[in-house]
Amino acid sequence: MLRTPSPQNLSLKPLIDQLIKEDQAFTQNRRSTHRTPLVRPSVITMPDGEEIVGCTRNISPEGVGLLTPKALAEGLTTRLRISSLRGDGPIFMAELRWCVPFAEWYLSGWRFINQAR
Repeated sequence: MLRTPSPQNLSLKPLIDQLIKEDQAFTQNRRSTHRTPLVRPSVITMPDGEEIVGCTRNISPEGVGLLTPKALAEGLTTRLRISSLRGDGPIFMAELRWCVPFAEWYLSGWRFINQAR
């Protein structure tokens, strides 16, 4: 059951609305298809075997947006595992289309190539 926000929390609404507008403006210019919000742990396996743990932000049949702790080179093609509530989750071959700094993190956009074997 949803609760009614307290008066104190209602005063925070303009701040939250501004954060949402910033995110919508940022992602709108980078989208070729609609993406659904999805927050899940993910693991990028680099060609040298290094694993980078990140978190999904959104997903579509075309690709996924990630938040990672380090910058990655655009054009990188690698394995990307997205955690499932039922276990390890699917592994995709994916291409990094863009990567930009975000505070101490990096936002990135990935295009799915196929399901990895």
